[in-house]
Amino acid sequence: AFGNYVPEFRSKTGKALFIVYSVIYVGVVYVGMLTSEVVNVLMVLDDLQKVTEASFLTLTHLVQVSKFYYLYKYNKRVRKLVRAINRKEFQPKNQKQYVKLKSYVQTSKAITRYFLWACVVTCTFWSLYPLTVKGELFLPLAGWFPFDTSHSPVFEAVYVYQAVGSLLNGLSNISVDTLMSATLPQHYNYLHRPGNSNVNNLIVIAGAGMMKPPFDVKEMVTLNLRVLNFFGYIAPESGPDAYFVVRSTVFLGLLYLGTLASEIVNMVLVAGDIEKMTEASFLTLTNLVEICKVYAVIKHRRRLNNLLESINREQFQPRSLVQVQTLTDYVYWSKLTSKVFLSACVATCTFWAVYPYVDEGDLRLPLAAWFPFATKASPGFEIAYLYQFIGSTVNGLVNVSLDTFMSGLIMVVCAQLNILNDSLRNLRLYAKDELKGEGMIVGELMTEQLQAKMDEKLVECVVHHRFIIEFANELTFLFTTSILGQFIVSVVIICITLFEITLLPLMSIKFISLILYQFCMLLEIFLLCYYGNEVIRESTELTQFAYCSDWMDCSSGFKRNLIYFMTRSQMALKLYAGGFFTLSLETFMKAKAATAFIGCLFNALCFFRS
Repeated sequence: AFGNYVPEFRSKTGKALFIVYSVIYVGVVYVGMLTSEVVNVLMVLDDLQKVTEASFLTLTHLVQVSKFYYLYKYNKRVRKLVRAINRKEFQPKNQKQYVKLKSYVQTSKAITRYFLWACVVTCTFWSLYPLTVKGELFLPLAGWFPFDTSHSPVFEAVYVYQAVGSLLNGLSNISVDTLMSATLPQHYNYLHRPGNSNVNNLIVIAGAGMMKPPFDVKEMVTLNLRVLNFFGYIAPESGPDAYFVVRSTVFLGLLYLGTLASEIVNMVLVAGDIEKMTEASFLTLTNLVEICKVYAVIKHRRRLNNLLESINREQFQPRSLVQVQTLTDYVYWSKLTSKVFLSACVATCTFWAVYPYVDEGDLRLPLAAWFPFATKASPGFEIAYLYQFIGSTVNGLVNVSLDTFMSGLIMVVCAQLNILNDSLRNLRLYAKDELKGEGMIVGELMTEQLQAKMDEKLVECVVHHRFIIEFANELTFLFTTSILGQFIVSVVIICITLFEITLLPLMSIKFISLILYQFCMLLEIFLLCYYGNEVIRESTELTQFAYCSDWMDCSSGFKRNLIYFMTRSQMALKLYAGGFFTLSLETFMKAKAATAFIGCLFNALCFFRS
């Protein structure tokens, strides 16, 4: 009812109404209260009592984010799960089963009602508490608002907002919890019905563990592609439509190019002032290097589409459950990395947006930039403020998506080398599994059929290796300049942010935002270097795993072909940045050393100028 669970709509009107109240609840009530509570906690970090008072509800709302996220992400699967509860196989088969099911239903409803009423009572006490305390009135819950809440009618409006918001958030949170808990006794009941009627139920439940169709290796970069497609940077597979052109014009043309032009003009205007140039340059450099990435994506879009289509080619598919698990792990870590970066980007931009309101002194824009109109008075300030907040968030999400997209493609190479190593090591085992005992003779280890199958498997490994090399070469061609630019700019930005941090008070809003920004910059080049190093490591192990393929009683032709492959695999596969250096952990350590050196020079320059 609160917009977390998306129902199946029978009419467009119902869908429109759902979207409206979903935006009101999730956007205005939940996100608004969470933002108010998080900012309040950050502002009272030095007061243990106030932090304790504010944190209990803030933590509840923070963990609620994960529940909402999974309800939205897996909404179709949740609906499917709910519909499956009433399937034919789950119906009671006799009176005893009917009574037992009815008992579980009544217990589940009673628990849900108890929790909902407890939530209503708790929120009611919170709302009444300020009215029962003598002295000056105060809000029921600790929270930050960008205006004075001590006077009427603002106090009353915020009071109602907190009372209604806490009640709705509580009811929604409890409903999600009781929904999860209600499914547990349901499955318990299916497996513990009286009578001999569990066969069909076990078959249905076990069906969830069956093998799925061909593995979608492209899932490693699907999240990044969705973000880039939404903001108009990468067209969908069906080609650009009118809606995509509009999104591209707004996000790429108006927000990105407009923000970049504003920052470059500002840099020219403050040239000579080291402190102002330092303050303005870190985001300007980030947006400048984004040009290389956007250029590569747009100019070589056909080659990029071909590269993406090749990810799910037949040779890249897993050949065993072990390889399926390997690819699943890579997909998981790729998605997790992207989500962490996107979340850090949103958090950083939010801190930038909040900073002008919590900083002492006159209001100023979150970021240094030039505008062709006065931004110190209303409504110019509000327009520029909103433009900077939306622009920095969108550009940050796009930049992060491009970086994690590149690292995701490198992870594809790592994953394929990993499963190729597994195929080489278990060459004979997989050949026997495919034969399923055909042509095998008792007392003989090698037969003609097994030898022929092993020859076939070795050829498959050679072809797989060739496709991996082709994929890596195409990846290098498309993004080598972007990776080089990212390295150079990241090193400079880390130095600049370190200098900026030394000028800020500890644990201030801007201090935290710059720490998050530096974390993103450092981790971006680390990801590229780490997975580039994994490519080198996995490729150097090909020779070793080929040698372990149980070849001793094979034919001379097989041994000769195996030697050819081992000779070729001794050349480690490496990814390069601009053709100057390899992506490896050694390169990352050198980049860190260069960062420290440039930082010392920068501090020395600022010292002599002062």
